[in-house]
Amino acid sequence: MKNIILLCLILSFTTLFAQVGVGTTDPKATLDIEGNPTVTTQTDGIIPPRISRSALINKTGYGADQEGTIIYVTNLSGVNNAQTNNITKIGYYYFDGTVWNSMTFDKDYGDIKQGFQTSDHNGWVLLDGRAVTSLTASQITRAISLGFGTNLPDATNAFLVQNGTGLGSVSSSNTKTITQANLPNYNLPAGTTSSDGLHSHTNNVTNTPGNFTLLRLSITGQSVTGEFFDQPGSGFEPNIFNNTGTLTIDDGGDHSHSVNVSSGGSGTGFDITPRSLSVNTFIFLGN
Repeated sequence: MKNIILLCLILSFTTLFAQVGVGTTDPKATLDIEGNPTVTTQTDGIIPPRISRSALINKTGYGADQEGTIIYVTNLSGVNNAQTNNITKIGYYYFDGTVWNSMTFDKDYGDIKQGFQTSDHNGWVLLDGRAVTSLTASQITRAISLGFGTNLPDATNAFLVQNGTGLGSVSSSNTKTITQANLPNYNLPAGTTSSDGLHSHTNNVTNTPGNFTLLRLSITGQSVTGEFFDQPGSGFEPNIFNNTGTLTIDDGGDHSHSVNVSSGGSGTGFDITPRSLSVNTFIFLGN
């Protein structure tokens, strides 16, 4: 009889430790805690071990066997060691077998991230320029509160920058066309042009006295001398050489030529996009 009672006790403890219920006689997991939500004076919930950072720093027993341990750090006293280096604020932490990690994922509506995901996920919405009305009702409310009235910004081929313009606005482009004012203030090296280029002058020649025929013209610097001979029947002695007269050439004096030099360009814009890694940009709007 005693053996039967002992066997029953052993079986009972085996069942008890297989699944434990708190507040319930029918646990659905290894540990099933059921609160009393209708009892307003009773505070439901689970409180893990609460410990200061300095006390946690002094503990040396955490290793691979404690992987998955959860605690709540109450203050940031003490100087961190290798295990507690990630404890930088009050809150919940879990032990991964090597170090303590925060259980809080800090994000707010309107936060931006970039990643290799190709579509919306976990409340993160792809910035692809779509209509705000295509989002869920709660996302629409949050998008409007952030200033997106009609469409989400389109982050395609755009870089994030804080430039003082409207948040979410997309401006400028990745190509640029320079003007003359953009060229450096630089004098080109001296060059040489032909002084006898193809051109012509109209000259008026006057000889004095009249009825002389020009035989020879001599130009030295700015001095012009002509040699003439008498025309027959002019009343002068015929065929007399080396008579001289005054010769005037009207060449307009000093003058210049205008030259147009073509750059050979066509004003085509050039790409100013730097070397880049292609990712997608998302905004957190929740679900």
